[in-house]
Amino acid sequence: IWATPEAEAAGRASVDWTVETLEEDHRARLRQLPHTLRMGVDGRSVLLFHGTPLKQTEYLWADRPSRTYARIGSDEGDDLFCFGHTHETVHKLVGQSHFVACGSVGCGAHARARYAVIYRGQPDLAVGFRSVDYDSTSVAADLAAAGLPIDLLRMPPVAHPIDPGTAEEPE
Repeated sequence: IWATPEAEAAGRASVDWTVETLEEDHRARLRQLPHTLRMGVDGRSVLLFHGTPLKQTEYLWADRPSRTYARIGSDEGDDLFCFGHTHETVHKLVGQSHFVACGSVGCGAHARARYAVIYRGQPDLAVGFRSVDYDSTSVAADLAAAGLPIDLLRMPPVAHPIDPGTAEEPE
């Protein structure tokens, strides 16, 4: 979903550019990548994913009910979940599971690159967020050279008003 018709046009232009530009060998490589990646770190199970463990395009917004996070923690059984898609920086402790939305470069009101740092302590974890400058001028120049609107740098994702995850779980 798009916040405005202009945002939708910009987003669609970006997708069209990507479809036209990606070569088949790159597409094949991307198709081979896993949707999730599970690993062990210092005796903890860590699950990495983009949207949610089951759906890359679903948004796991910070304001989703705790039971949404609890269900994921219960279904997957991991200690730490790291994800993106919302471009938010968030740390939630739900039950024994840590959920960390790791931030982004561009996309939203933030003119800085934001990221998470996870400190592995015993017995628990600590999460901090940092932001750093990045060369948004050269990114803007690349967008312009590709014929894409510079507004793509600042357009944050928009929560869908009828998100199935939130629609079935009112607070």
